[in-house]
Amino acid sequence: MDAFIRSLITGQEEMILDAEITRKNITNGQKTLDVTARQTAKNQYGFVLLMNENYVLYGDDEYVIKNLTQNTKGRRTIKTFTAEHRFYEDLISMHIYETLTGTYSMQQLCDFALAGTGYGVQINVDGLNNSVEVENFGDDNSSALFQSAIEKFGCEYEINGKVFTIAKELSRHTDYQFRYLMNAQDPQIQIDTTNLCTYIRGYGKQNEDGSYVTQAEYTSPLAQTYGIRHAAPIRDERFTQYDSLLAYIKAQLTDSIPITITLTALQLESLGVQDVRKGDYCWVTLDPFGIDLELRVSEVDDYNTGKSPLYTFGVLQRKAEDILSGLSKTAASVPLIDQIANSAYASRFLSEKVGEVDD
Repeated sequence: MDAFIRSLITGQEEMILDAEITRKNITNGQKTLDVTARQTAKNQYGFVLLMNENYVLYGDDEYVIKNLTQNTKGRRTIKTFTAEHRFYEDLISMHIYETLTGTYSMQQLCDFALAGTGYGVQINVDGLNNSVEVENFGDDNSSALFQSAIEKFGCEYEINGKVFTIAKELSRHTDYQFRYLMNAQDPQIQIDTTNLCTYIRGYGKQNEDGSYVTQAEYTSPLAQTYGIRHAAPIRDERFTQYDSLLAYIKAQLTDSIPITITLTALQLESLGVQDVRKGDYCWVTLDPFGIDLELRVSEVDDYNTGKSPLYTFGVLQRKAEDILSGLSKTAASVPLIDQIANSAYASRFLSEKVGEVDD
């Protein structure tokens, strides 16, 4: 797939040559490019334009260059950078000064958050709540408000042009298969408890005397197993109601354990070409981990070099109640990685829509 670079200032456009490009496409709507480009005689015009804030055109999408690094190898200069999808730039540049308090639908919150950005939404309401209650929703950039609306309704989105497609889940159930030592290479399971917390406090609007209109605290059921681990307190002047503040701090507490499964997929003529997309459910058989389940693709990394794509099944976020139900007195003394390797435990842990964050 060809890639082009366009100058933000002059509009000059050149092809990007002699570069390695990795495109990351994730179920949370994130789209990024990781690019390494070498200065050569063929790409001298395009290479000069590789600089912060210029646009990369790749496929049907536009990306904005961020975090560019230059170094040298011999007499050649190498540029390495990450480019974010353009909608991040467009939305974060718009600030909504007004606020909403009350009960609103997903369409109403999105229209409010995206006002003036030129972006719109198409919403599949199946499985979504009709409305949610918000308090002082606004006074932030459009990107933060749009993400907040997505979180409040527990849904997903995909960007196409300037239209966000929103649904409870953007997915397909397929018959595609990934099998260890056949068309799946280098499988890996990663379990991360780095950010695990079990207790959080929240403070709402502050009175003139220094007291608070409302306060809330929440202790995760995981504290029974892992003890009290304090999260940073949340102080937010927007909250004046206890119930709203409590719901918010509970949503912010990281009392979950993410599990990620990754593998490199090979295309085999005997299986046909598998059109596996982000969000798809596929059958995955990884004998070393005791896994033979229908799992969901949460990320696809593809390459412009013809290298086989990398698929991530997860991240699976198991919330406190689910973790405790799987950690019996016997299992609690066994390392998590060994529990995952046990097929019976893996079935309990992974069978429900891998890649979906539980409420």
